Amino acid sequence: MRKITITIFSYLMALTMQAQIKTASPAGEYYLRGVMETAAGFKLNEDSSFQFFFSYGALDRQGHGKWKMEGDKIIFDSNPKNLRDFKLTASKKDEQEGITIIFTGGNAAINKYLHTIVRTGSKEAHTAAGNDGIAMLPAMKADTIILFFEWCAEKQSVFTPGRTSDNRYTFELLPTIFDVVFDNFKMSVQPGKITGVLPFSGDLVCNFVKEK
Repeated sequence: MRKITITIFSYLMALTMQAQIKTASPAGEYYLRGVMETAAGFKLNEDSSFQFFFSYGALDRQGHGKWKMEGDKIIFDSNPKNLRDFKLTASKKDEQEGITIIFTGGNAAINKYLHTIVRTGSKEAHTAAGNDGIAMLPAMKADTIILFFEWCAEKQSVFTPGRTSDNRYTFELLPTIFDVVFDNFKMSVQPGKITGVLPFSGDLVCNFVKEK
């Protein structure tokens, strides 16, 4: 009888521990491990909000929003989701051949990593701006203009010009250029650990370990 009682007690204890693991809040601070020269982390707050930071060399990025659990997955959603990191401030037609894209609000260190893609039907032209923030493209009607920052290339700002006869456009960089956008983004959760591929990390699986 004593042996049966001990067995039942052990079984109930195991169930209790499993329940505690399942219901335990993942709230806390998690930091990237195993990626050289890179710092990154999530702060999960009890109110279901989160902050994210990423630092590699001179590049610093950040993000924030809401998190929720779904089974053994944690889902991140940025709030708000910025669909564009550039603002069209001027558009006109001038006598110069080709398309001119002018970026304002940046500097020489950023401008050379600003890219422009212009599409007309099946035709496409692509170039990067110079240190002065000016990009020159061949003469073509700009049905679609796509802009992105090379170090945040997972985000692209898409514009449909109102007048395809225009060939000179001025765009202002917005402060959101370095934001990381999480759109219903899922990562795996284990006790003290978050694992997954970040929106911009390609195939690299990133492990975030909870700070004790």
